[in-house]
Amino acid sequence: KEDMQQVKNKIEKLIAMIQPTDTKGIPAPWVVFDFILHKYAKLKKIGKLEIVTCRYIAKKCGIKDDNEEIGYVLLFLHHKAGTVLYYPHIPELENFVFTDFQPIIDFVSRIIINYFIDHSEQEENDVRNGLLKTASVGKIDGYLEADELVSLLKHRHIISEMNKETFLMPSLLPKAEQSYNNAPNNMCSFLVMLKNEYCPIGVFCAVSTRLASTTNWKFNESVPQFKNRMYFYYALPEASYGITFAAFNAYYKVSIDDRYASSEVRLKVCKDSIEAFTKVCNDIKNALPLFGFYAKPEEGDERLIYFDTQGEQLTEQMKKWSHQVDSEELRNDECRSFTIINGTADVFEIGEYGLTIS
Repeated sequence: KEDMQQVKNKIEKLIAMIQPTDTKGIPAPWVVFDFILHKYAKLKKIGKLEIVTCRYIAKKCGIKDDNEEIGYVLLFLHHKAGTVLYYPHIPELENFVFTDFQPIIDFVSRIIINYFIDHSEQEENDVRNGLLKTASVGKIDGYLEADELVSLLKHRHIISEMNKETFLMPSLLPKAEQSYNNAPNNMCSFLVMLKNEYCPIGVFCAVSTRLASTTNWKFNESVPQFKNRMYFYYALPEASYGITFAAFNAYYKVSIDDRYASSEVRLKVCKDSIEAFTKVCNDIKNALPLFGFYAKPEEGDERLIYFDTQGEQLTEQMKKWSHQVDSEELRNDECRSFTIINGTADVFEIGEYGLTIS
């Protein structure tokens, strides 16, 4: 009777976690399968199950004993329900299903605490540079081996590989003081906002590591990096272009430091940034990114920036932005505030204290 009540609670919880449009037609065996996976892992006091064990349990639950069918169910539980972690596309992790995520969270927290509290002089230099040595990663006993853990941290964009022995972990970096005198005031910058009007540093760090793994993007190792301001090179065979990526309280800013960068370079940097933000925000509930591009200067001191999340309109505005000639007058103008129109007639203003709706 107690187990049946637990199954009922599990079903209700599972349905509550899924969007209303997705709840129709969830097969009962899938819910029972999810319940038994967690029950079995709890009894065995483990948080990771081998895929062969999951297949056996799935068969007992009436799920077809087929790799494609079981894979589909596990991906549903991973992406839609969020009750397991399953990574069939990562070689080191493809044979496992994770039912307990807390050891991973505890491990990352412990890395940060150890680096800031208990470290040697050499580690102190590593901390200042946000570097994490392979030997420092170690493993989670009975849960993840070192190579498995590194693959998972890279996939979740918590770390980015610098070389075979070193990783960059942006959350270990110091925080830079950001001045709103640096509010985007040139045609080589564009903005990113989140619809909830708050821009977490965690999103910035995840986007930074994702960009670092994108073709042609390289961390600029010759200058200090910060957890809220990162410097990149966009490296092409013929030239390299500096890029500054910064986080403010209410928006993120991507700036191409070379005002003479071609429209092709601007467009590629913009597309890569949009893709990185979109993929990171897909993993965060209610995090809808909005992208803003400078229009040509209007009358007076206003600078119009149009925010749009629609595909065709966004692409068109992005192309217009990439082809605009940077204005020397606009670049030198210390624009402390300007108007933004996002297509719904909402008007925002960015100033010394961040972004407000006016």
